[in-house]
Amino acid sequence: MDILVSLMGLLIPIIAIIATFSAIGIPLYQYIRTRHLERMALIEKGIVSEDVKYLYYKPSSINNPYGYLKWGLIFVFAGLGFLIPLLLLYFFEGDPALSFALVPIGVGIALLIYYRIALKHKDEGESV
Repeated sequence: MDILVSLMGLLIPIIAIIATFSAIGIPLYQYIRTRHLERMALIEKGIVSEDVKYLYYKPSSINNPYGYLKWGLIFVFAGLGFLIPLLLLYFFEGDPALSFALVPIGVGIALLIYYRIALKHKDEGESV
């Protein structure tokens, strides 16, 4: 009986790791395979890539400098959300649970600031 318990204790982490990677890998494989089969079917029908370019077009964020502004604001305010509670803990013996609340608040404030900046530039006619 002890051998069975120790064997189960050994197999559970192995099965958990295999299941985790399978849960990610199988849908990813199916997505890539389906896309490949779609493209092969288009090639067999004689449809050139110019005709189906709109199907696979993904707008690039390289031409959008405001995307970097958004991520910069998110990281700055998330960092402040971690820093402020740590300073409060260090100087005033505050509540450590405050840091869990201030991080989403900081990210939310960053996204609101980004929205206001993007809205202002969109009204001026710039692409956002």
